Amino acid sequence: MDLKGLFGDKGLTYAEFEKAVASKGIKLADVSGGEYVSKEKYDAQVAVAKDWKTKHKTLSDSVDGDEGYKTKLEQLEKERDDFKGKYETLEGEKTTLERTSKLGKLGVGEKYSKFALSEINGMVNDNVDFDTASKKWIADNSQFVTPVPTEKNPPILNQPSGTNSTITNTENGKTAVSSKMNNLLHGVFAH
Repeated sequence: MDLKGLFGDKGLTYAEFEKAVASKGIKLADVSGGEYVSKEKYDAQVAVAKDWKTKHKTLSDSVDGDEGYKTKLEQLEKERDDFKGKYETLEGEKTTLERTSKLGKLGVGEKYSKFALSEINGMVNDNVDFDTASKKWIADNSQFVTPVPTEKNPPILNQPSGTNSTITNTENGKTAVSSKMNNLLHGVFAH
């Protein structure tokens, strides 16, 4: 725009100047504060801002989605760790029951089984398994072990004499073998 066209060859008063500017559709602004931006630049910046706003929303949505996945993953990992802990606890209880059963079969009395199990578990390591450790412990601690009856080692009945000895009676030409317990019981019921 050419300002000379507003003035022509003469000077204008302020009122005449305002009228001339208005008739040409000109808007005046004080640009000394740096607040003026051309329409083209302004529109370009608005377009960039809208583009960034769209990108920001897209990224925010994707981060929210990622956070949702991270939260779900953390929850699943926590549940996995809880189940792992429960499994390890049950596995430990199973091992304890199995080992206590083995000790019972080896003759360790029930009231000594926790004590024996504790000591034997302390002997188990990479080089010594439970069976080997239990046999060594039983050999060293026989006072806690009751012999397990087998065909070669039948149970010993508690008799007044403390043994399962037998005696031989010969009456009327007949020989009879009986235990002291049988004789004692026979005597009790005969009278």
